[in-house]
Amino acid sequence: MIEYHSSGFDDVTSVTRAQREESERVWESVRSGIQQLVDNGSVDPQVGPLLQARDAEFRQKAGLFDESVVDQQNAMHRVASIGQEGGGRMRRAASGGA
Repeated sequence: MIEYHSSGFDDVTSVTRAQREESERVWESVRSGIQQLVDNGSVDPQVGPLLQARDAEFRQKAGLFDESVVDQQNAMHRVASIGQEGGGRMRRAASGGA
C-alpha cells in the first residue's frame, strides 16, 4: 500500500517559528541593552534614533518573513492535499474502482 504522510511539513513550520521567536528574543535583548546605554548617556545620543530605525527595519523584515512562513505553510498543506487526493485515486484505481 502506498501512503502519503505530511507530518514533516508541520515539523518544518514548528522549527521555523521557534527560530523566528529566538531571533526576536536575541534582537530584543540587544536592542534593550543598547537603549540602556543611550538612556544612561554612555553612548552618543545619536545612537538612539539609529537604534529606532534599525528596530523598525528589523520588525518590517520580520513581518515579511512571517508572511513568507505562512505562505510556505499554506503551500505545503496544498501539496499534502494534492498528495492525499492522488493517493486516494491510485488506491481506487488499483482496487478496480473509478
